[in-house]
Amino acid sequence: TVAIPTLGGNAVLADCLRALAGQTFQDFEVCVVDNSGQSRTADWESQWAGVRFLRNSANVGYGAAINQVW
Repeated sequence: TVAIPTLGGNAVLADCLRALAGQTFQDFEVCVVDNSGQSRTADWESQWAGVRFLRNSANVGYGAAINQVW
C-alpha cells in the first residue's frame, strides 16, 4: 500500500499519481488522504480509478492521516 497524505497538495498530487501509475511493479494499492478538507480530491475520483480517497474535514496530522489508511 502506498499512502499519500495531502494537505492542499493539488498541484503535485496528479504528478505523484501519474508516477505511481507508470511503475513497472503494479501489485500495490494507492490511497490518498485529504488531510485539509480543502483539496479537490473529490473531483479526482472519477479520473483515478483504483485509487482510494479518504477525506478529513480538518488537519488531523501526518501520523493520524497515515494510520487511517490501515
